[in-house]
Amino acid sequence: ASEEEYHGKGLFEVACRMAHSCHPNCVWYRSPNGRSQIIRTIQPIQKGDLMTISYLSCDMLIMPTFVRRLELNQAWNFQCFCSRCASAQGDDTRSFNCANASCKGYYLVQQLDLDDHPKMGSCTVCEEEISP
Repeated sequence: ASEEEYHGKGLFEVACRMAHSCHPNCVWYRSPNGRSQIIRTIQPIQKGDLMTISYLSCDMLIMPTFVRRLELNQAWNFQCFCSRCASAQGDDTRSFNCANASCKGYYLVQQLDLDDHPKMGSCTVCEEEISP
C-alpha cells in the first residue's frame, strides 16, 4: 500500500478519554485523510454531561445486556453499568407485548449476567406482571 493509503496508528487525545455507554450520546470516525478523529453528538448534551461513545461494534450493541457485558469485560476488563445496562426495567433487546390487549406497553427480560436466570419484568405502561 502506498503511504497515502496507509493511515498508520494514532493516539487521539480527546477520544481516548471518552467513557463507554451502550446508549452513547456521541459517535466517532476518522477523517478521510486518517489524521484526525471526528466526534459528533447523536443526542442532546447539556453542560456538565459526560460525553460517551460505544466501545462496541454496532453488531454487539444489539446483543442482550449479558452478552455486551461479557464482551466489555473480556476486551476492556470492566463491567458496564451505563443507563441501558443498569436499567431497572430490563433488557431492551428482548421485549414482548403486554398480555393485556388494551395496553400498548411491553415486558422486558431481566438478566444482567449470564449466570442469572432470566425473568420477565412488569409491563412498562400498566405494570401488569406475568406469573411464571
